[in-house]
Amino acid sequence: MASVGNSITVGRPRLLLDTNIVSARARRRPPDGLQAWLQAVSQFADFCLCFPVMIEIKRGLRMANDPIVAARVRAVIEDLDRADFIYFGMDKAMEGILSEMMANRNLRHFWQPQPNSRTDRVSHDLMIAATSIAYDTCIITTDSDYEVIDRYHPLPGVYDPIQGRWLVEPAYAIELPTIHPTLGL
Repeated sequence: MASVGNSITVGRPRLLLDTNIVSARARRRPPDGLQAWLQAVSQFADFCLCFPVMIEIKRGLRMANDPIVAARVRAVIEDLDRADFIYFGMDKAMEGILSEMMANRNLRHFWQPQPNSRTDRVSHDLMIAATSIAYDTCIITTDSDYEVIDRYHPLPGVYDPIQGRWLVEPAYAIELPTIHPTLGL
C-alpha cells in the first residue's frame, strides 16, 4: 500500500487518504474488500498522508477506552510509520487556502464547535481539503462533507471507494477499480 519512495513518482496519480479510510483498518470488521482495493490501487498510484489525518488517528488512540481498540489503532499507526507514504505537513502552501476556508461563513460548522453536539468531534476536514488543493491531490474518503467544501473551494477530486464513485470529478481521468468483497482482506 505504500508508494515508491517518499517523493512524487512521475506518471502516477497521487491520492490523499482521509482519516476514515486509514482508521477503517483499525475496525474489528473493516469494510469488505477495502484492504484489497488499496493494495490494487497502490500498483499504479502513490498514496499520501497529511498532518491532520495523523493527528486525528493519534487522537483516536489517546481517547480509546477499550484496550483492544487501542491495540488495533496503535498497530495501524505503527504500520503507517513504517510505510513509505508521501507525507504533506502543514506549510506555507496551505496557509492562504486554509485561512480563506476558515473565513467562509458557509463552512463555519467545520471549525466551530456545535453547541448541540453530543460528541467532542474535532473536524480537520478543512485542513485536509486545503492540503488536497495545495498539492493538487485527490482525496480518498467516504465522507460526503468534501462535497460541501467543494461548492466553495473547488477540490482536485474526491473518490469514495465504498460507493465506487467520484463525489467530485477530478480534472484529469483516474480510472480506479471498484471494490470486490470477494477479494477478501
